[in-house]
Amino acid sequence: MLYNQADLARVYLLAYDITQNNTYRLVAEDILSYVVREMIGEDGAFYSAMDSETDAIEGQYYLWTEEEIRDVLEAEADLFFQTFDLAPMPEVEGAVVYMSRSLDETASEVGLSTDELRQDVEAMKARLLTVRAKREKPLVDTKVLTAWNGHMIDTFAYAAVVTGNTTYRDIAIRAADFLLAHLRDSEGTLRRLYLNGQTKHDGFQEDYAYLIRGLARLYRTTDDRRWLTEARTLTDRMIDIFWDSDHGGFYFTDDQEKLIVRTKNPYDGARPSGNAMAAHALLELSRYTEQPVYRERALQLFKGFAGQMKENSGRFTFLISAVHDYLYYQDLQTGRLQTEMQMANLESSMDLLYTQTPKISALNSDTKKIKASLSTSPVSSSTDGVIDATIAVHVDAGWHLNANPASMRDLIPTSVTFNSDVPIEVISVTYPEGKEVRFAFADQPLSVYVGEIVIRTRLRIKAKTIPDGTQIHAVITYQACSDEVCLAPDELIMSGALR
Repeated sequence: MLYNQADLARVYLLAYDITQNNTYRLVAEDILSYVVREMIGEDGAFYSAMDSETDAIEGQYYLWTEEEIRDVLEAEADLFFQTFDLAPMPEVEGAVVYMSRSLDETASEVGLSTDELRQDVEAMKARLLTVRAKREKPLVDTKVLTAWNGHMIDTFAYAAVVTGNTTYRDIAIRAADFLLAHLRDSEGTLRRLYLNGQTKHDGFQEDYAYLIRGLARLYRTTDDRRWLTEARTLTDRMIDIFWDSDHGGFYFTDDQEKLIVRTKNPYDGARPSGNAMAAHALLELSRYTEQPVYRERALQLFKGFAGQMKENSGRFTFLISAVHDYLYYQDLQTGRLQTEMQMANLESSMDLLYTQTPKISALNSDTKKIKASLSTSPVSSSTDGVIDATIAVHVDAGWHLNANPASMRDLIPTSVTFNSDVPIEVISVTYPEGKEVRFAFADQPLSVYVGEIVIRTRLRIKAKTIPDGTQIHAVITYQACSDEVCLAPDELIMSGALR
């Protein structure tokens, strides 16, 4: 996924920036090289994903045997294996190449300087890449997603500062130019995705937040006020469309569609939440523009989620880091930290809000509202590794779940995914039919699950042998609603032993 590459590269760049350990820089540059090589279109925008499978074989494009590497590198193979090693993949021929020791260690052992060894290693990797490029490539998902592109723009712009490589800056600029030209309409509204020359769907709040952060980083990298102007324009637009003027924070969608409730999801998942990203962007804009209105807006956002942050801090890491930034940041002009009085004022106001606004906490309560159990048929009774997995779900009285498929685009359907200690394939998932229920706040009946439901699935176990104690895990993603409120989307994980 594009966002995985953005996050990983950013972490290694930060590690290099702090430690000046060249190993971290090398990893970051390899990640960014992969993105440039495989995930950028001719127009400069970033593609959303590249498959890990080729011909239904996990990792086949990327795996090597020792014999293959020695055939390519010949006499230099011994030097290669003094720095790299192979990690076998279960049930698949070939292995993952990984760096088993630092370049400094290998260089000292073989009598080369680290720079000399690095040049040799890069030359060997280039030869291996040339051979690998002749293999059948995995499929690339060429959708251009605004939020994910904004995230990668941020990373490339940061890489330009940390490494001094202006090529990274130019890549970020080209992608930003594309998004502003093709994923923003004449009224200044962002679009969600671009594919085959067409845009689809109005942007969600996270699309604005991630792109604003990327543009703000570009301004800091280039000192070109154009990017600051664009970031500020989009920020004002984001506030106009998504801001909750009653309780603070940003809704996920605009108010053009009649929904059961406009959700505000502040929780971090695979990526930071749109609200957390917006908080960081607001603080950055307040410094760059010297306009306190953005900083005040960030404070209102913190207050809006104060109760949930206090109750469940582990799901708010990026938003809490923005609070830390608000409290302790070093003023760019004076070099002074925020005063203790300002810190005390924020902390006391957040505590006060936590005790006085239970309704806001209820909208994002961590209470599950469902119970579920997982049962599977024995693998030993299957001749082809195919088993049935059944999930029985009980929904608490007074609550319902969105059916699958959901009745409206912006509702979260109930869904299930699987993983295991051994390779598995999901053959089919059969969701029950929902019950048509009419609510006072919706113009049409909505398909929902109430009471007891059963989700039936069929899986294929792809391992030849199953060690004792092997577990299978089912994850239900759902959104629980009552007649008045909807909770934030949540997950419930069930595990069981494969027999």
